[in-house]
Amino acid sequence: DGSAKTWRLDAPPLPDLGGAGNCCWLQSAVYSPDGQSVLTAGGNDGLLWTLNGERGQEFRVDGGTVYTAIFNAASNRILTGASNGSVRLWDLNATALVTFTGHLSAVVSVQFSPDGRHIATASDDGTARLWTLEGTEVLSFTHASAMNSVAFNHDGSELLTASDNGLVQRWARDGSLLASYLGHQGGVYTAVFSPDGMKVLTSSWDDTARIWSVDGQLLKTLPHPADVSHAAFSPVDEIVATAADDGVTRLWSFAGDLLTTLPAHRSGVNSVNFNADGTRVITASSDATARQHLVYFDDLVETTACSSTYHLSADEVRTYGLSTPLKSQLTNVDCALP
Repeated sequence: DGSAKTWRLDAPPLPDLGGAGNCCWLQSAVYSPDGQSVLTAGGNDGLLWTLNGERGQEFRVDGGTVYTAIFNAASNRILTGASNGSVRLWDLNATALVTFTGHLSAVVSVQFSPDGRHIATASDDGTARLWTLEGTEVLSFTHASAMNSVAFNHDGSELLTASDNGLVQRWARDGSLLASYLGHQGGVYTAVFSPDGMKVLTSSWDDTARIWSVDGQLLKTLPHPADVSHAAFSPVDEIVATAADDGVTRLWSFAGDLLTTLPAHRSGVNSVNFNADGTRVITASSDATARQHLVYFDDLVETTACSSTYHLSADEVRTYGLSTPLKSQLTNVDCALP
């Protein structure tokens, strides 16, 4: 239903988000940098919501499908991109502060610069664009086919773009091309920098995700049984997460080892993102749900032991190789609040 929603994380532990409340697929889901909420985008009627605890403000984008929505670093602004080419900056009171005009087709990726003074956008019109926060276009990066992704590096001095023709390129802020990443045999959905800016992670409809050095050397190929629609670096550990059209989210080491698969969605997974401390990931799926997952086993143990309402699902039991009921086996978990 074109929505973006925010849920507090101190609600029942790790609930699925969406479901009956969403008529249609979810395209993306992200945690706020302050760790207090989740924002999702997707649907077919151009509606966007954020919820702070229970249902809160609605952020409406009329005449299009919401493809992407993110928070700024302070968690007090939201940026949206939609199928009608619109890009909007909002405050948390649902006031549209700035409309960025210029794209001729769907906007599928939006990002704030690390210093919060600029934004970058990527569109099916074959361009990625850099803007001031006030709405002035600064620079345009052009590909020969639809753009799928744009991302800043850690200090905002460089950007990555990825497109339908399989081309991934790294650019300086002045528009000069620094490197190309060649090897994917299909369109590239995602290209992102590692937190230190020294590696690049890409995902493609050629059924692979790939880890590269920042100068373009291929380091690892991560094979999948289906298109890899999205990928993300952990902000704290040498872990990457991948989301695929088979409904499965996978965690990998930088060495290319498959660490675990997370409980599957009923349909393809369209995005995966870590929270700020790397302890959780949030996935968004075409099954109309966003799902939260604990990354580390110790956190799963503590959540299960200390909650009166949370019980392991059958998928979690299988994922972590546990016997059930787990709670009856836990005798050394400290549930005291700090």
